[in-house]
Amino acid sequence: EIGWLVGRHIGDKKLSAKLLREVESAPTLFLAMSRMIQKINTEATDIEIGIHRHRNDYFFYMHYPGMSGVPGYMTSQAYQISFFLGLIRHFLGQHWTPVQIGIESTVVPPMLDSYLPDCRILTKQPAGFIAVPISCAHRSVRQWDTKSGSAEYPLLPQESVVQTHGPNY
Repeated sequence: EIGWLVGRHIGDKKLSAKLLREVESAPTLFLAMSRMIQKINTEATDIEIGIHRHRNDYFFYMHYPGMSGVPGYMTSQAYQISFFLGLIRHFLGQHWTPVQIGIESTVVPPMLDSYLPDCRILTKQPAGFIAVPISCAHRSVRQWDTKSGSAEYPLLPQESVVQTHGPNY
């Protein structure tokens, strides 16, 4: 559970202001996540991280090949999923919850139900992932209506995207 707790309370909050501005300045969530994944892949060559289209969703996935049995791996994966969830919430709202996530663990930590209510949690997956509906992936950072306090989600034209090959879900 420690990875989920750390990710929930720290997550993307420790990103440098410059990197956070770069992510938030992307015209869409999809492009922001693509940029972040590209940066991570440049720095960490031992992780498989990317975007996989699965039906009407994009799976933002992460996996360290050959590491699933190493002590602390599930904690690391929990933190990574929480980190990406924080980035996604910059675009979709701080209370957005994915309909589905996948974890490699065989057990769902008890606190995960309260952290991600109404989220289907799949265990024993080939990689950790967060499912984001394609319709949400092309939204820009939400713009708040300061008078009513509600958010507007401007939709941008669908970009031509290159989809990477990910684990077989």
